[in-house]
Amino acid sequence: MDKHIPIRFEGGSLGDRQKFINQRVQDAIKQNIIFEDIKSMKGQSTVDRLFMIDFASKCQNLEYIIENLKDTNMLFVGRALKSTWLIRDPRHAHVINPKYLEEELFPQMMTTAVNKMLHRIYIHLKDEERCYDFYQHYKLKKNMEFAKHFLKKCSKNVMLSEIQLFLDDISPHYLKVICEKCPEVFKKYIDTVTKSEKVYQIFSSKRSKYFNALKLILKTEPKIYFEILEQYCDSPRSNHRLSPKATKHIMQKHKDKYWAKPELYGGALLHLLPRYLSGGEVSDLVLRLARAQYLAPWFALTYKSAEPLLKRINKKERTILVKQIFKDKSFGDLIYIAPYPLPKNVEVNADEDIFSDLTQKRKQNFLRQLKYVKRRFTYEDENNIKISTLLDQLFDKYRFTGFFQTFHELKKRLQVENSHQNRLMILNVLVTYRSFASSARRYRLPDEPWQIFYGMVWRIIFQSEEHVPCEEGLHAILIHNILNDLDTTPEVTEKFNTLFDPLVEYDLTSPEKLKVCDYLYQMLLNSLETCLQNNLYEDASRLMYNLLHLLRAHQVSIKTRPEVLCVVKKIAERDLKSCRNILQDLYNAKIGRDLFTRENFILRQNEESYLNALRHDVTLVIDTDAFDENVINSDQCKFSKFFTTLKLYFEELAPKYLLIIENKIQPNNELSSKLAAGLCILQKPAVLWTIIKGMYAEGKEKHQLAERLAANVHLSWSPAHIRGDIQMVVNCHDRLRKSFIAQPHTWGSKSCLTKFELDNIHVRNVDEQLHLLVEYLKAAQDVGVIASRNALSALPAAALRAQLPRLLAGPAPFVRLALTLALDRLLPFDVLKIVAQLRHGHNTQIKRFLLKRFYKYISVKCDNIPPEVWQEFKALMIEMIPHYNIKLWSLICDVDAIANAFKMEYCMTIVRITSSENFKLNKVKGLVQTYRYISDNIEKASKDKILDILQNFLKNDFHNLNFITLCEDYDFDCLVRIEITILVRFLLTCETEKVQREALDNVAKPFLHTVGASWHRKLIREFFELFLCGLKYNKAYLDMRYVSNTPVFEVILTFMRTFLDVKEYFHLYSRVHLTMIYRETLKRLQERHPNVLAEPAGKAEAAAAVGAVLAGYLAREHRQLRVHYFPAITDIYARELWYYIKHYGFGSGAVSRKFEISLIRGLIASDDDEDVYLAALLFFCLQWHQTSYLNDPDIRKILTLFENNLEHLLESTHISIRAISCYG
Repeated sequence: MDKHIPIRFEGGSLGDRQKFINQRVQDAIKQNIIFEDIKSMKGQSTVDRLFMIDFASKCQNLEYIIENLKDTNMLFVGRALKSTWLIRDPRHAHVINPKYLEEELFPQMMTTAVNKMLHRIYIHLKDEERCYDFYQHYKLKKNMEFAKHFLKKCSKNVMLSEIQLFLDDISPHYLKVICEKCPEVFKKYIDTVTKSEKVYQIFSSKRSKYFNALKLILKTEPKIYFEILEQYCDSPRSNHRLSPKATKHIMQKHKDKYWAKPELYGGALLHLLPRYLSGGEVSDLVLRLARAQYLAPWFALTYKSAEPLLKRINKKERTILVKQIFKDKSFGDLIYIAPYPLPKNVEVNADEDIFSDLTQKRKQNFLRQLKYVKRRFTYEDENNIKISTLLDQLFDKYRFTGFFQTFHELKKRLQVENSHQNRLMILNVLVTYRSFASSARRYRLPDEPWQIFYGMVWRIIFQSEEHVPCEEGLHAILIHNILNDLDTTPEVTEKFNTLFDPLVEYDLTSPEKLKVCDYLYQMLLNSLETCLQNNLYEDASRLMYNLLHLLRAHQVSIKTRPEVLCVVKKIAERDLKSCRNILQDLYNAKIGRDLFTRENFILRQNEESYLNALRHDVTLVIDTDAFDENVINSDQCKFSKFFTTLKLYFEELAPKYLLIIENKIQPNNELSSKLAAGLCILQKPAVLWTIIKGMYAEGKEKHQLAERLAANVHLSWSPAHIRGDIQMVVNCHDRLRKSFIAQPHTWGSKSCLTKFELDNIHVRNVDEQLHLLVEYLKAAQDVGVIASRNALSALPAAALRAQLPRLLAGPAPFVRLALTLALDRLLPFDVLKIVAQLRHGHNTQIKRFLLKRFYKYISVKCDNIPPEVWQEFKALMIEMIPHYNIKLWSLICDVDAIANAFKMEYCMTIVRITSSENFKLNKVKGLVQTYRYISDNIEKASKDKILDILQNFLKNDFHNLNFITLCEDYDFDCLVRIEITILVRFLLTCETEKVQREALDNVAKPFLHTVGASWHRKLIREFFELFLCGLKYNKAYLDMRYVSNTPVFEVILTFMRTFLDVKEYFHLYSRVHLTMIYRETLKRLQERHPNVLAEPAGKAEAAAAVGAVLAGYLAREHRQLRVHYFPAITDIYARELWYYIKHYGFGSGAVSRKFEISLIRGLIASDDDEDVYLAALLFFCLQWHQTSYLNDPDIRKILTLFENNLEHLLESTHISIRAISCYG
């Protein structure tokens, strides 16, 4: 046994020493050594302990592995966690089960160790039944984040029954993992998407990634794959086809699916399909696609879309087919109704009510998508206007034209161009522009045209005085020579080396790409040898960089070209500095680290290179001169991992580095602070404590260094040292004691006590627990002990209540612990008493903590909060006005988490806080979310408070608008827009005429006056249009509490007539009048058909009723307009009506469709032909004439009505042009 431990290393690298330990383990196993015999030996080192853990793992010694899992040294815990048999072997299920782990093992482990062990269990536990036990355990504990890790390991039946709990926020990756085992989950997910607006928003943002989850089940579960694919195809707008590999598999293994629905698979789903079809099959598919008008959402046959298919047919048949389809149109009758079910576009089925007003959140999201802030203003410096050259103009003009058309036009221009420089630019366009080079494939030209092209390129590159870039022409020459096995002139090779390109962007076959790669590779190698022979090391480094770029671009592994590293070695040996970047790239790619260990060590004096030296060449770190001269005095002196490795595996070297550090550490030296961690790692605990005490006894100049060492003492001490010397820490000097206990933010390190003790106390008795806390913390004033609540929170509420006075009377850590425990466990009455006590007699820091925890308590309890608790919280919010910081204010401003019962009052409290002169933060970010809620629920707010908000807005924000700030500050811009919406809704929701008159005098008229005075500002005009849009407020028109809105519209129209010409601003007047007509429509429906507007009525039925009544009012308005204005007013009015319908909110989905169709049919029902014409224009504007809608029964009925009532108008060119111009 003596030959097994203690372990003594005899030279070798880090890898050799680790292998030495492994070999000792193997020898002990072969010799049948009893583990208990080795364990009983004393005086073991850290390396001996690692050997024993590995030996115990091989012997499957359960007790010793568990003992090490409980250790506070993560080195031993990590080593023990490599024993995967503990997790996988069902014989140890009595240990690896949630009950034993949570109640017995985890309480005795470090928090970090627990997390690592859970991660290991996620990975290595495969048994479905045991995984289900873990899932049930964490599900019952409401820890769904842990539970979902085990659900994916359960049986298919469990997955299907439980997955609904996670579908609301499932990630694409998790869905993919689940679908590998249970593909039916994808169908359940799609059903959830179609029923939930929230889930749909998440799905739509990553639609393609979610559909990628299907890829893995094509081969394993093809039946389910095709069922989902044909039912829920990806969005037609995304133009997302299957991958070439999926297409190949389908056409080889499941071609029957293609023949069942050739139009769908050929037009919308499969990629690179022609290679799997014969010429006759392709001809048949093209004809089918030409007739299949029902594919309009996914596919429309054009020559461009048909070209990949047509290339499969021989030239003669292709000519005939193209003429038949695209010229003669003689391919049979168009088919509008699909012969088989088409895929559904995945959309949420929650159709919005026609009476739903646009919420501020939806408006804000819409504006964010438009990125309107960045586009609103463009500030240009007149002195920095870029003047485009002829070359720029030619590139822009011919960017999207074919090569032959460009050549034909520029050839004429070249003949009449007098300027030599301009002629050069014209030639440059023809031979260098990348799109021409790739599309024309000039490297494949026949000999005669090739010689012309070659001459043009040669003159531009080598004979012109101007240095015009001509890279693509140079590439064409080189590719042409390579493919035709021609010699390349040295001039071309030299020029190409200076403008190197791997030539991967050109349209070459796989053998051709391989040929090009081999040629360039050999060319670069030859050039490298020449440079090395001539001692041109910088040029050699540049060529080597190009060679590595070539291999990466062509995806050639450098391991297949070992001669490359040999050349790099030669360059490095002769001129190391010139190949620094090459060695850095190779190191980052983990290539040749052992070969270039010495070079990397010289170039990169950091921890990575020192660790690399330990792995491959220990002699580099034996000489400590480089470390003493270069590292210790630089910013790269953080070598904690290196020092730890030295201490563990290279005990013979550790004293050398320790001596250097001890000699360098001096008081009042910034370098000493950085070296403190290294000293703590390498020094023995007892010696380190003596050093710290000695420094503190020598005087104030060494106090800071002693405190720095004390803060890092956990790197040397184990928890056993801390427990043994607790009284030593308590009795030491105040400042030194705080260094041990506190967490100094300026140093960024955790204290030894907090790290090893306070987070890992597992005492069952509360008195013993509190006593231990007092021993640790009675002298500390600021240490985070909230983690200790994990041990105390399991106690009965009565026991906690009894200990609260003791905790509240202690220092700040005890107070925070008491508050946290009270909010976690006690009743609201107890919470109220504690909050009231803490509000009086504690400093600002405690009050901030109180407010933060109190807010989280209220947001969790929601509607179960008593009014007294809310009033106490409100008082605390107001009391803290001068003391908010950004982090706390950001938390408090999240009004979404507040219960609806007092959310409006909460928002008004936020407004009151921001209005205070003592509030010192930026108010904008907090008010956006607050004002959004007030705007959407203005009927719940006090009119007086709303009036105060608006008067303050008109007096400050709106009257003194800073337009540059609005452009640059998105939040401020949103705030102004929301306040305008609040203003208009306030005007429309007055319950008495007196309140309405006051609102018009104090709000409306000042607002309109400011608009008129600043009408020349584009932003003001936008704000006024937003104001007009807000006039369509359904709540104000449907609620009988509010007085008539007619005075509001009269004031607005009177104001507009003072400075806005009706003809010039017809669009603004029409929107006001359309809103008034809509208001009259709702009023009439309320009087004559109140049941239609009642809640039980269907959304679609209500929309149809509104459309029918509104059509009558529109017809009357239309007749009045024709009397006052020219006949063409119908076209203008149709466009404004379309804009109003699409932008002012008339439901969504089936609801808006029903409304629009009902409106159009109502206009057609009028006896006036001009009203029918208006309906036809609106029909075109709303795009109901598109092919994809023609098989809709309602649309077909409208088309029949048009044919019966307006046949002569619809057939005229005049109507067609007017209709098309109407919608763009």
